[in-house]
Amino acid sequence: MFTQKATYHSPELQKRIDEVIQELDKYTAEQSEYATIVGQLKELYALKELEKPEYVSINTLIAVGGNLAGILLIVGFERSNILTSKALSLLRKP
Repeated sequence: MFTQKATYHSPELQKRIDEVIQELDKYTAEQSEYATIVGQLKELYALKELEKPEYVSINTLIAVGGNLAGILLIVGFERSNILTSKALSLLRKP
């Protein structure tokens, strides 16, 4: 069902990359044009990397979940008058 990979870059950028790869096939590694084309290809791939979205790491999610659980426990205990409002100072600061 979901066999196609999600792409985050523009189709024009991928088209340019394909064109540069086709152009690269015309030269050998000893020619000076080869190095120029490889440099262009590196720049295009760098642009492609910039367009990818940043994901939240699992460690960040665990830290946020732990802090939320601590806050809920403290609020629950305060509701039953076990702890005072100064208990929030025990939480880890971001």
